[in-house]
Amino acid sequence: MSILSCIPIFADHRPPFPYPILVALAFITPVLALFNSKALVPLLIVAVLIALAAHIRRSDRPTIQWSWLGRATIVFVVWIFISLGWSDHIDISAKGALKFSGNLILAYLSLRLLITTHDDNGVQTVSKALITGFIIVVIILFFEGMSGGQGTSLVSNRKPTQVGLYWLNHANTVLALLAWPVAILLWRRSVMLATGAILVVAGAAWVIKFDTLLISMGMSIIAWAAMYYAPRIFRPLGVVCLGLYILAGPLTLTTYLKPVEMAKIASLPNPLVHRFHIWTFTSDKIAERPITGHGINTSRTMSNRTMRAQDEVRGDYGELLPIHPHNFVLQIWLELGAIGAVLFAAVSGLLFLWLTANSFSRIQRAVSTAQFSIVVALLSSSFGILQSWFLAALWIVAAVTATVLSQPQRS
Repeated sequence: MSILSCIPIFADHRPPFPYPILVALAFITPVLALFNSKALVPLLIVAVLIALAAHIRRSDRPTIQWSWLGRATIVFVVWIFISLGWSDHIDISAKGALKFSGNLILAYLSLRLLITTHDDNGVQTVSKALITGFIIVVIILFFEGMSGGQGTSLVSNRKPTQVGLYWLNHANTVLALLAWPVAILLWRRSVMLATGAILVVAGAAWVIKFDTLLISMGMSIIAWAAMYYAPRIFRPLGVVCLGLYILAGPLTLTTYLKPVEMAKIASLPNPLVHRFHIWTFTSDKIAERPITGHGINTSRTMSNRTMRAQDEVRGDYGELLPIHPHNFVLQIWLELGAIGAVLFAAVSGLLFLWLTANSFSRIQRAVSTAQFSIVVALLSSSFGILQSWFLAALWIVAAVTATVLSQPQRS
């Protein structure tokens, strides 16, 4: 059984499909993220359309098997569209609703059509392509980090800032998600090689000063160990902690993370203190419409370049709310209110339970948990829930992970 076959709301009826498409995705994705992460979206769309054309040509008809996860997801999407009714920026909200729905459709088609588990040779080829692309990008990241981004800065016309080589963050993120399936593949040969796959990604994050990813990798290691060695304890505990975080996030984040107080801690970097200012401002906006929210995608309308995050300790940090709150919990509360937060908590909890179901092997559950923790950590500090490149990367990583972990694992 493939590791992510439970995610689609349709029955697990996945016809064999020639594996070259997934081989190309496994190799190209980390490389492409290095130079133009936004291109991951059209790349995945083209791959899915090719696979879909072959699927239709065979006249295969999928049967529908509704799961609780599928039902909860549909209710959440319906609430997103309902939120258009009170949005002050209906055009922006409509675009966000369509964008989110389109990404979910793309997720289903990706997992439905691209996963290759029926051809052992195909699985092995996908695994080799994954490891090759992974190694190439790791080498480039370390070179760029130690040289101050001399190569990619010429291509992207960007210069290092106080937040480091920020244009390399997306590639490092993709590597972090792929590190776990790579580690398991290497584990079959050597535990040291498997450990090295995780450590080199963390090392790359340290070299390019991507601090939030470095923390995320640490969290993923803890999550992997907890699910691998104590699944009966960690599985229910993980669901409870995730639910509490989503439902109590606005209160927790602003109660204990006061921006001015945090600014007095010299060891905290400016970008992190800037996050605290953003979260405080977002919480104030949440209080204006706590039940229904302001409407999907409206966080990008809450601020402008003249509204600055400032304090008397360090001065100016930047825009008060740049595009999104850099925390998915606050974004859900801000845009979809308490009702949206409850629905999203239900979807997230059900997804976590599916990914860690007993029908999967011990290794599969641990890898899913590690990847899940990275996504939660990055969505809590760096990315928004409507960033298409990040979502496309997730769907590709899911298909690749499900494929390479479909083979019997080393005990």
